[in-house]
Amino acid sequence: MEPIIDGVVLAGGQSSRMGKDKAQLSLPSGMRLIERAVLLLQTVVTGRLWISRPWNYATPGDDDLLDIEPFEGPLSGIERAMTSSHADFLAVMAVDLPNLPTDFYKRLQPYLSPQVEAVLPQSARHRQPLAGFWSTQLVSDLIGFRQMGGRKVDSFLNRHTVKWVPVPDVWLSNVNTPSEWKSWLDHQERD
Repeated sequence: MEPIIDGVVLAGGQSSRMGKDKAQLSLPSGMRLIERAVLLLQTVVTGRLWISRPWNYATPGDDDLLDIEPFEGPLSGIERAMTSSHADFLAVMAVDLPNLPTDFYKRLQPYLSPQVEAVLPQSARHRQPLAGFWSTQLVSDLIGFRQMGGRKVDSFLNRHTVKWVPVPDVWLSNVNTPSEWKSWLDHQERD
């Protein structure tokens, strides 16, 4: 039986280094980063798809999950989605990853199994824990980890069985500052 997959776009950060909401940045196609993230997740989500928003988001929609506490980091958004989910896995995507191919989640999906608690990408240079699949069975441990003051994603994942799937380094590039965004846009124009 195929696992049920819910999805969450992590768009609840302060975007302080960018100086404005990263989720609203427009790609050369005119699509915003938030719209692209939703599009990618829709390729595998068979249940609910949410957008994790800041705790003080002004006009939440039906599919928005607001952070319970301000500025608690990505684990807060993942926990919020897991506690709302009835699926087997949660497809997670940070909004600031513009290089993931549209079939990214389809490529990771074959690695899902009951023996694996997360399926995440890694390149030769780094790992990206905020783009991939997290088992919703992690919710109890995640709640306890956060209640004990845990905030680091890597520290949490080190406690669990993760399948790291090799991917090209360029896929995992994220944009956090205006100069990174400009460089990314300039590179798109050259290609």
